[in-house]
Amino acid sequence: CVKEKANECIAAFLRERRVGKIRRLGVAGNTAMLHLFIGADASGIGRAPFTPSFLKTQRFSGEEHGLQCEEVVLFPSAHSFVGSDVVCGAYRCGGFTGEAKGARALLDIGTNGEIMLSAGGKIVCTSTAAGPALEGANIECGTGGVYGAVDSVKRVNGKLVVTTVGGGAPCGICGAGLTDAVALMLREGIVDETGAFARGGRFDIAAGVYVSQKDVREFQLAKSAIAAGLAALLARAGVTRLDTLCVAGGLGFYLD
Repeated sequence: CVKEKANECIAAFLRERRVGKIRRLGVAGNTAMLHLFIGADASGIGRAPFTPSFLKTQRFSGEEHGLQCEEVVLFPSAHSFVGSDVVCGAYRCGGFTGEAKGARALLDIGTNGEIMLSAGGKIVCTSTAAGPALEGANIECGTGGVYGAVDSVKRVNGKLVVTTVGGGAPCGICGAGLTDAVALMLREGIVDETGAFARGGRFDIAAGVYVSQKDVREFQLAKSAIAAGLAALLARAGVTRLDTLCVAGGLGFYLD
């Protein structure tokens, strides 16, 4: 399925850019997805001690894997749950050489909340089991970042205002919208500092779209996992505060 979709993207790119062929395709992603992409054995990632079949750069011919390009390059990962997407993100952001001054972190928010920290002349990284709440799963009205997903929730002149992906009619709420909604609920006292509803058991956002008590708990679990991971890295690096935090990922890009 992944290769089929990749070929669709390549074909569209060739048409739109009027390019005859692609010489090299660079692939970044989480470690498990890179294994699935080339058909490598990913079973070791799913059980202790979580050993991947490979971490280093992989090179293949496009023909070998049925892809419409001459060469395929899989970028290197750092660990079983810190993939090449985070490595590439850190490279792109800059300052993750272990030599940069101050403490700099990159946070990729998703089901696996991957964090990389550069401080005190070294780089440390971890992955937190943030769960799928921030990608719309386990949320009663949750959905991915699809057309019609509520992606922002604001109070403007006393009126609740929402926007959706693509401007479509609200069909559910994605991670960015859920984050906005929970922040608004806390700010307005709809939930207290523990996350409990002051009254009732849900917050209506749009027709048929709401946030429940269970949704707030799912959000708290995800947020706590990410916060714990970042705190652990700061402790390992021996620093107490960050100078720079870079936020990445499909959700991170759209967060307020």
